[in-house]
Amino acid sequence: MSHLNLNPQSIAIVGASHTPGKVGYNTLRNILVSRYKGAVYPVNPKGGEILGLECYSSLLEIKNKIEMAVITTPAVLVPSVIADCAKKNVETAVVISSGFSEVGRPDLEKELLKVKGDVRIIGPNALGIKNPWGPLDAAFGPLDATFSYVMPKKGGIGLISQSGALLLGMAHLANEEAIGLSLIVSVGNKIDVDDADLIDYFNEDPHTKVIAIYLEQVNNGDRFMKAAKRSKKPIVAVKAGRSEAGLRATASHTGAMGGSDKIYDSAFRQAGIIRAFSVTELFDYANTLALMPKARNSRIGIVTNGGGLGITITDACESLGLEVPQPSPETLKRLRDLIPKEIKPGNPADLGGLANFSDCREAGKALIEDNKIGGVIMALVQTGLTKLEEYTSATIEVARRGKELGKPTIGCWMGGKQIRDLREILAESEVPIYPSVSRAAKVMAMLCSCYTK
Repeated sequence: MSHLNLNPQSIAIVGASHTPGKVGYNTLRNILVSRYKGAVYPVNPKGGEILGLECYSSLLEIKNKIEMAVITTPAVLVPSVIADCAKKNVETAVVISSGFSEVGRPDLEKELLKVKGDVRIIGPNALGIKNPWGPLDAAFGPLDATFSYVMPKKGGIGLISQSGALLLGMAHLANEEAIGLSLIVSVGNKIDVDDADLIDYFNEDPHTKVIAIYLEQVNNGDRFMKAAKRSKKPIVAVKAGRSEAGLRATASHTGAMGGSDKIYDSAFRQAGIIRAFSVTELFDYANTLALMPKARNSRIGIVTNGGGLGITITDACESLGLEVPQPSPETLKRLRDLIPKEIKPGNPADLGGLANFSDCREAGKALIEDNKIGGVIMALVQTGLTKLEEYTSATIEVARRGKELGKPTIGCWMGGKQIRDLREILAESEVPIYPSVSRAAKVMAMLCSCYTK
């Protein structure tokens, strides 16, 4: 069997279209817009030229080696294209074409498997792949010029999704929250390449630190479990179709039978997979795992410039089984010089609304260096009394010290557009930040769980 190749040096787009808005046109355009550095070969029986490139009448007409074929032809033509891929020794075929088991035509999928030879097939009914490190955007969409083009930022999260449309939405969400991705793959009906294959692939990928999966069903439970158990990198997964109505929806979406949610829950625990229950949680958990060490214990330190925020995040942490203990006498002594006289030093360390860079940095370091404390949350409010850049720099320095000690630091910042704009700076310094108490507390609880990978 040929090697799965998601960073090809040459690509053929079979079904490339001369018509803007068609899937075959948009897919070719996206590859070119992404500044892909390899060779690109449009294939269309009509020949001619598309987007300035010579168009070939068939895959076999191309004399040079083709490492990946992206297929957008009607479903009934795909078997013959895959057969050509086998003759051409193409390593990976990404079948974007729909019209297979998701619409009651599993027979066409069987035809693909009969003729594929050593070709690895992604799909059918897939969105495609996006590789920020390539760079390569071998995915279709948007289909209308009014929609914005999206290429993920470079990062350490390898993202697998059975839903193409949701994958595109997740790419937008990741960019909005300054989260970097290593590679995103839409698996579609996954008749050949499945989650287990991609877990193995991401484990060898130098850019991937964490594997994130949106899952509707597993085709081969044994292979999936073995791949997850041998994974050297953490895996976070959202299993869709938890309810009876959700199971019906998965069947109509990709022709999948979702299976009992209790079975998946048990399997995830056995395989060491961290379960998320929404796309937001998926990114929150994966992003923090990519950037921060796990907590050494469940005792959390909190630094805040707003008493109310400190109280609410303490409640949120305690409700999830975390502790917010009083610091050691040595730490309390360090905090005494930083906290306004009218406020009693403790944990949370309430620095008051006038807290500056030095106050935040020294309070954070005092808590992160306390042997009692397993991790620190920098919970800051946009008061308008101190420049937000001071909080940013202080949080970065506390996080740097925490990494030296093997302890996580995360931010929980509440405010407006100015705070959102500073997420880019924190992301560049590999510090995760969350805009709500519940999200920050859940992330810290995840880092304090029995995660052992």
